Amino acid sequence: MISIVFTPEIQKRIHEIVYACEGETGVTLFGKREGAVFSVTDACGPDPLATRGACHYCGDEYASFVYADLLKRFSALERLGTLHTHSHSMHLLSKEDRETISELLKTSDELIAGVMLRSGGGIEAYPIYFSRKIPEGREMQVLFAYPAVGIGSGGSVPPDLFVLSIKAPVKPFLMKGFFFSIFFPSK
Repeated sequence: MISIVFTPEIQKRIHEIVYACEGETGVTLFGKREGAVFSVTDACGPDPLATRGACHYCGDEYASFVYADLLKRFSALERLGTLHTHSHSMHLLSKEDRETISELLKTSDELIAGVMLRSGGGIEAYPIYFSRKIPEGREMQVLFAYPAVGIGSGGSVPPDLFVLSIKAPVKPFLMKGFFFSIFFPSK
């Protein structure tokens, strides 16, 4: 099964981005692929000046600038894909989302795309793996790992510093409320 791995630091960053506004927003995921496992080591939201609506946000080139900066420190880093919010419990990609993915697959071999739903202060994530060989997409298993050493500057974790002591997801393909209550140890 194709899997995606998040550390608590990345979970926290995504949570902050998603709850920074009420309208639709998204995150671009950066990291490394090893076999069927994608390890997310960094994430960024849209440009703070991006246009957002209740059911749409305007993408921009901000993630490209962030990626270029990350590559200066981690040359093996890959741009993995994006997750974006939907409202009203719509956890499936829209027709427009799928059309965009089809266009992207004309110039990319593979990507991750998916939906995030705000839910009770947490986030339900539904990542899907797409490639030229699997253009219809395949749901991904969500796993959790913790870094072997402290988080690097700016919250970024170099791709080779993961210890795969995987925490089981709440449910396959579903990360409901995982950001604080389940996976952050209490102090």
